Amino acid sequence: MRVPLEVEKELKRQKIAAYVVGHLPIIKSYAVKIGLVDIINELVPSKMDVDPGTIFLGLVMDTLSGRTPLYRLDEFFQDQDTELLLGKRITHANLMLKQIIETPRTTFTLVPNQHIGVWEVGFKPQLLMREYLTRRGVAKLRSDQHQPARCPLLGYELNYATIEGSKIPSRFLKTYNQPELGIDGYDAGAEILTKFFKEELQKYLDKDLLNTGKRIIDACLSDASIDEYNEIVPMSYRYSFNNMEDYEQDNEFA
Repeated sequence: MRVPLEVEKELKRQKIAAYVVGHLPIIKSYAVKIGLVDIINELVPSKMDVDPGTIFLGLVMDTLSGRTPLYRLDEFFQDQDTELLLGKRITHANLMLKQIIETPRTTFTLVPNQHIGVWEVGFKPQLLMREYLTRRGVAKLRSDQHQPARCPLLGYELNYATIEGSKIPSRFLKTYNQPELGIDGYDAGAEILTKFFKEELQKYLDKDLLNTGKRIIDACLSDASIDEYNEIVPMSYRYSFNNMEDYEQDNEFA
């Protein structure tokens, strides 16, 4: 499956690489979940530039995509995003962290999907918040409009929001205001979320992870507050000209 011709021409003009990866990221996700690459590498020690586990993962992807003859396996990956499909999770984590660090004027939000507390809402929150944030443009939120969330992993929560003249009920902005859920229910869910993060983040404590990433993980493992997270990556426009190297130097001695 290829990118449409007219799109391919435009991408070539702008020197942008594009790939249609289809079902392959799903295979990669399952392989990561069961630790396929690590298992093969333990069973077959090697000093090759490309480790046996990665080669085996490539064979699995090829087999589940129509099975190319082994001597033409390289042709199968010529039109694939090999960094996405065969790259290490640490590489992807570093790339994502760098993107976030070097685009501080980009707003990152967490928007519920399907349910807000006990309410079934489908995709409506995403549609409403996209409209809300698009209309606001670069305007910053008022200082009294948000506050630290009860669960630090969720960042900040809105105190109020008005869309097209209609006020959003508090129970949708702070789910612990829902009588069916309450603070006890919220805190129980936050505990489950925190436990999940702590278990998953252990996989990223690798020597190749950026120092800034290590500090973020250490903060999570030690139940850091939002203020402590902000000390690692400040949320302020005055840092808009910093790059990843600046943060790495700061965090190397932190």
